[in-house]
Amino acid sequence: MRKRLRILLRYGGSRCPYETGEWYRKAADQGLVQALNNLALLYMRGDGVPKDLVEAYKWFTIAVRGGVAAARGGQNEAALEMKPAELAQALRLAQQFKAKPTINPDEAPVVAMPMGGSRLPR
Repeated sequence: MRKRLRILLRYGGSRCPYETGEWYRKAADQGLVQALNNLALLYMRGDGVPKDLVEAYKWFTIAVRGGVAAARGGQNEAALEMKPAELAQALRLAQQFKAKPTINPDEAPVVAMPMGGSRLPR
């Protein structure tokens, strides 16, 4: 799955907009900052996901907090179209967001590194 996410983030999507939305959502749920702004844009446009300004503002907010400066413009644009109650809801959802790690650290495999070097034997 990680390889698929890297390809998606690098090349900007899939031929199927619904598949793109699904993969960006998976990446954003894991807290991958590159996907946060992209998912927000999809929600803003209704591209591959239902148009939802609350979701768009939520993901833009999380992206801004994650250091994605470009998300600020989308956040402002979404806010112009939202009612105060919708803004409050989006901020509440953003505050509640917790990234879901792909692997439980307690279940991660242990890999032995060779002595005297940083390369694994072939």
